[in-house]
Amino acid sequence: MLQTITETGQLTDFAGGDGAYYDYQIAQARDSFWEYRKFMNLRHLLRGHWCPRALARELRRFYEEWKAGRLPILLLMAPPQHGKSWAATDFVAWVAGKNPDLKTIFAS
Repeated sequence: MLQTITETGQLTDFAGGDGAYYDYQIAQARDSFWEYRKFMNLRHLLRGHWCPRALARELRRFYEEWKAGRLPILLLMAPPQHGKSWAATDFVAWVAGKNPDLKTIFAS
């Protein structure tokens, strides 16, 4: 039986074949920035740090506020080597996949 990890860090069972699991992962990655990060680079999950998951949660919250028409402000502050630039790069890619006509500028 295959298992996946939710945004809250809990293991859940997945019933289905490998192809179905892959499709499930893609569907999850479209909706959840954390799932997208895990799908694109499993190292984020394996590092075991709190920071990648917290960054994913805050960036997703930022995206949802932006989509709702608000003008959110977000500052990424964490110690060196905690994945801030990777998170921002992945976030721009995830948002571009959800909004292909959106024009973005990213600088680090």
